[in-house]
Amino acid sequence: MEVLQSMLKTLWTLLEKLLKSLEKKQSSTPVSPQSVTEKHSQGFHFKASINGKTATGTLSFGTKIWPAVSVAWGKGYLPAGEYEAYGFWDTDGAAYSYVDKATGEITGFYIRLEPKFKTERDQLLIHFDGNVEGSLGCIAIKCDNRLKALDTYFDLKKIMQVGKVPLTVSIA
Repeated sequence: MEVLQSMLKTLWTLLEKLLKSLEKKQSSTPVSPQSVTEKHSQGFHFKASINGKTATGTLSFGTKIWPAVSVAWGKGYLPAGEYEAYGFWDTDGAAYSYVDKATGEITGFYIRLEPKFKTERDQLLIHFDGNVEGSLGCIAIKCDNRLKALDTYFDLKKIMQVGKVPLTVSIA
C-alpha cells in the first residue's frame, strides 16, 4: 500500500510539473487584441437558484462552465447584478483552495469582484469551495478531483490575463 501511495504522489508531482511547463508556454504566447475584446464583451455569468441558504448554479465564460455556489453565511449570497472581476492571486488558504484528499496537495486562487452598483458588500471573490462547504457570499467553484481543479485553475488564470472582466450575477 505504501508503494502505491508513493507511486501516486510521484505521478501527481510529475503531472503538476508538466502542467506548469505547459502554462509557461501558453503564457508566453501573446493574447491577440481580438481575443481580449471577445473576453471583455462576453464576460463571466453566474446563474443560480436558491435552495435554503445556498444559491446553486454555474459560473460560465464562453464555452467553459463550472459548478458553483454562493452561500448565505454572513451577509447573504452574492447579490444579483453587474460586477467587474479583476486580478488572479495564488493562495494555499484552505477556504479558497481545493485540497486533494489522497495526497494533501493544495490548489488555490482567488479573483476579486467589484460591484458596479451601490452595496455595502465588500471582499467578494471567486475561489474554490474550500474544506468548509460554502462561502460568505463569494462564488465558490465546486471541484470533485485534482485534475478538474488544475484545469479550472489554469483556465481562470489565462482568462484573467486580459485584465478586468465583466461578471453578470443572476439569482432566482
